[in-house]
Amino acid sequence: MGLFGPTPKNRGSKSALGVENIAIISTQLIRAGYTVLNSYGLLRGNDLLIEDADGKFWRIWCRTAWFSKDRASLCFSGPEKKSDCGVGYFAVYHPRLNKVYLLPTSHVRSGENTLRLVSTDSGRESRAQWAEDYEL
Repeated sequence: MGLFGPTPKNRGSKSALGVENIAIISTQLIRAGYTVLNSYGLLRGNDLLIEDADGKFWRIWCRTAWFSKDRASLCFSGPEKKSDCGVGYFAVYHPRLNKVYLLPTSHVRSGENTLRLVSTDSGRESRAQWAEDYEL
Protein backbone atom coordinates (compact mmCIF):
# COMPACT_ATOMS: atom_id res chain seq x y z
CA MET A 1 0.00 0.00 0.00
CA GLY A 2 1.00 3.60 -0.12
CA LEU A 3 1.99 5.97 2.65
CA PHE A 4 -1.34 5.88 4.44
CA GLY A 5 -2.42 2.24 4.11
CA PRO A 6 -1.68 -0.79 6.25
CA THR A 7 1.03 -3.18 5.11
CA PRO A 8 -0.55 -6.31 3.55
CA LYS A 9 0.41 -9.82 4.59
CA ASN A 10 2.74 -11.97 2.52
CA ARG A 11 0.79 -13.52 -0.39
CA GLY A 12 2.98 -16.61 -0.52
CA SER A 13 1.05 -18.83 1.91
CA LYS A 14 -1.24 -21.51 0.53
CA SER A 15 -4.26 -20.26 2.49
CA ALA A 16 -3.71 -16.66 1.31
CA LEU A 17 -3.60 -17.82 -2.32
CA GLY A 18 -6.72 -19.92 -1.78
CA VAL A 19 -8.66 -16.94 -0.42
CA GLU A 20 -7.48 -14.78 -3.33
CA ASN A 21 -8.51 -17.46 -5.84
CA ILE A 22 -11.96 -17.79 -4.27
CA ALA A 23 -12.39 -14.02 -4.67
CA ILE A 24 -11.40 -14.24 -8.35
CA ILE A 25 -13.77 -17.17 -8.93
CA SER A 26 -16.58 -15.24 -7.17
CA THR A 27 -15.99 -12.27 -9.46
CA GLN A 28 -16.13 -14.43 -12.60
CA LEU A 29 -19.34 -16.14 -11.41
CA ILE A 30 -20.94 -12.75 -10.74
CA ARG A 31 -19.88 -11.55 -14.22
CA ALA A 32 -21.46 -14.71 -15.67
CA GLY A 33 -24.79 -13.76 -14.03
CA TYR A 34 -24.89 -15.84 -10.85
CA THR A 35 -25.72 -14.56 -7.38
CA VAL A 36 -22.76 -15.56 -5.21
CA LEU A 37 -22.80 -16.11 -1.46
CA ASN A 38 -19.46 -16.54 0.27
CA SER A 39 -19.31 -18.75 3.34
CA TYR A 40 -16.09 -17.32 4.82
CA GLY A 41 -15.45 -20.66 6.45
CA LEU A 42 -18.99 -21.20 7.74
CA LEU A 43 -19.90 -23.97 5.30
CA ARG A 44 -17.41 -26.77 5.78
CA GLY A 45 -16.10 -28.23 2.56
CA ASN A 46 -17.85 -25.63 0.44
CA ASP A 47 -16.25 -22.40 -0.60
CA LEU A 48 -19.19 -20.69 -2.28
CA LEU A 49 -22.92 -20.94 -2.76
CA ILE A 50 -24.47 -19.70 -6.01
CA GLU A 51 -28.04 -19.06 -7.06
CA ASP A 52 -28.93 -19.73 -10.68
CA ALA A 53 -31.57 -18.08 -12.89
CA ASP A 54 -34.23 -20.52 -11.63
CA GLY A 55 -33.62 -19.61 -7.99
CA LYS A 56 -31.86 -22.90 -7.27
CA PHE A 57 -28.83 -22.90 -4.99
CA TRP A 58 -25.64 -24.84 -5.72
CA ARG A 59 -22.67 -25.56 -3.48
CA ILE A 60 -19.34 -24.80 -5.14
CA TRP A 61 -15.92 -26.14 -4.23
CA CYS A 62 -13.11 -23.91 -5.49
CA ARG A 63 -9.83 -25.36 -6.73
CA THR A 64 -6.60 -23.93 -8.09
CA ALA A 65 -5.25 -25.56 -11.25
CA TRP A 66 -1.67 -26.06 -12.39
CA PHE A 67 -0.15 -27.03 -15.75
CA SER A 68 0.65 -30.67 -16.47
CA LYS A 69 4.33 -31.44 -17.15
CA ASP A 70 3.78 -31.24 -20.91
CA ARG A 71 1.62 -28.11 -20.46
CA ALA A 72 -1.08 -29.71 -22.61
CA SER A 73 -3.53 -29.95 -19.71
CA LEU A 74 -4.63 -28.27 -16.52
CA CYS A 75 -4.56 -30.38 -13.37
CA PHE A 76 -6.57 -29.94 -10.18
CA SER A 77 -7.49 -31.97 -7.13
CA GLY A 78 -10.90 -33.55 -6.74
CA PRO A 79 -12.35 -34.72 -3.44
CA GLU A 80 -10.61 -37.45 -1.45
CA LYS A 81 -13.79 -39.53 -1.57
CA LYS A 82 -16.45 -38.85 -4.17
CA SER A 83 -19.22 -39.78 -1.74
CA ASP A 84 -18.03 -37.17 0.78
CA CYS A 85 -18.09 -34.36 -1.74
CA GLY A 86 -21.62 -32.97 -1.19
CA VAL A 87 -21.26 -30.15 -3.74
CA GLY A 88 -22.93 -29.44 -7.07
CA TYR A 89 -19.99 -27.94 -8.96
CA PHE A 90 -16.25 -27.44 -8.88
CA ALA A 91 -14.94 -24.02 -9.89
CA VAL A 92 -11.35 -24.33 -11.07
CA TYR A 93 -9.12 -21.28 -11.46
CA HIS A 94 -5.76 -21.18 -13.23
CA PRO A 95 -3.75 -18.08 -12.15
CA ARG A 96 -1.44 -17.96 -15.19
CA LEU A 97 -4.30 -18.23 -17.67
CA ASN A 98 -6.59 -16.12 -15.48
CA LYS A 99 -9.52 -18.36 -16.43
CA VAL A 100 -12.24 -20.07 -14.41
CA TYR A 101 -13.80 -23.40 -15.35
CA LEU A 102 -17.10 -24.64 -13.88
CA LEU A 103 -17.52 -28.42 -13.79
CA PRO A 104 -20.49 -30.42 -12.50
CA THR A 105 -19.48 -32.79 -9.71
CA SER A 106 -20.39 -35.72 -11.97
CA HIS A 107 -17.48 -34.70 -14.24
CA VAL A 108 -14.92 -34.68 -11.40
CA ARG A 109 -13.40 -37.81 -9.96
CA SER A 110 -11.54 -38.41 -6.70
CA GLY A 111 -7.86 -37.47 -6.76
CA GLU A 112 -6.17 -35.61 -9.58
CA ASN A 113 -8.25 -34.43 -12.55
CA THR A 114 -7.22 -32.95 -15.88
CA LEU A 115 -8.71 -30.57 -18.40
CA ARG A 116 -7.13 -30.78 -21.85
CA LEU A 117 -5.87 -27.53 -23.38
CA VAL A 118 -4.32 -28.81 -26.63
CA SER A 119 -4.41 -32.02 -28.64
CA THR A 120 -1.65 -34.58 -28.17
CA ASP A 121 -0.65 -37.74 -30.04
CA SER A 122 -1.79 -40.02 -27.22
CA GLY A 123 -4.83 -41.37 -29.07
CA ARG A 124 -7.09 -40.74 -26.08
CA GLU A 125 -8.59 -37.48 -27.34
CA SER A 126 -12.14 -38.84 -27.50
CA ARG A 127 -12.19 -39.34 -23.71
CA ALA A 128 -10.52 -36.04 -22.88
CA GLN A 129 -12.32 -33.35 -20.94
CA TRP A 130 -11.61 -30.16 -22.86
CA ALA A 131 -11.02 -27.02 -20.79
CA GLU A 132 -12.88 -24.84 -23.30
CA ASP A 133 -16.10 -26.82 -22.69
CA TYR A 134 -16.17 -25.69 -19.04
CA GLU A 135 -14.82 -22.15 -19.31
CA LEU A 136 -16.94 -19.43 -17.74
